[in-house]
Amino acid sequence: MEINGLSYFAPLSSPKPKHEYIAESAPDVIKIKQGKLGIINLNNMIPTIPEVIIPMDIAAVSDEKYRQLLMQQALFIRKHEDTIKKKAKRLYQIVKSDKQPKLNKRCCNYGVYLYNKLVL
Repeated sequence: MEINGLSYFAPLSSPKPKHEYIAESAPDVIKIKQGKLGIINLNNMIPTIPEVIIPMDIAAVSDEKYRQLLMQQALFIRKHEDTIKKKAKRLYQIVKSDKQPKLNKRCCNYGVYLYNKLVL
């Protein structure tokens, strides 16, 4: 996703029982189907450049159960793309404001070295 002209990658986490207990309102996580299909870790989103992103061919995944999970996650992400981007941008603003220390401790620093230049 893109925030303030920079590209970010937010990792997915496979489903875990603890995901069901995370509040839907948590500013740093997107629950996929109430956590039953995992979460998107916005708190761990990292800056990147588009040239290093390698698209994944889900159809080529040999493990049927894992392929189905990835397909369901991808469908959720496409369907909720605008909501995910809005939440990521809001988290970015909160972290950059440095007004919520507990949240900042759970999140990556969204500054990035890009082309040998620090961009904040």
